[in-house]
Amino acid sequence: LRAAEAKYAAAEEGQRRLADLHAALEQERSQRLELQMMAEAEVEKKRLADVSADSKRLAEEVAKKAEAERAAAAEEAARKAEVQLQEATQRLQELEEECKRLKMEVERKAE
Repeated sequence: LRAAEAKYAAAEEGQRRLADLHAALEQERSQRLELQMMAEAEVEKKRLADVSADSKRLAEEVAKKAEAERAAAAEEAARKAEVQLQEATQRLQELEEECKRLKMEVERKAE
């Protein structure tokens, strides 16, 4: 009977050890899963930071390009205005000369 009790006690002890090992294994799996999830979260965080930096860089490039286009358009408008001013000045000079000529002609006819 004692031998059976000893075997039973040993079996119970083995069961407890097995349950403890199983619990330890589950805890280790849980910790590994948590660490893996944390690592994946860090990778995703870095990826999002990279995407954010790329987006900011692209936005800056677009803004610079738009500013360059606005500056080029302003320069073109200034060139056109300068040409128009030169043409208007030339036309004014022509009209002034025509007025002088007509005035002299009227004066000659009046004499």
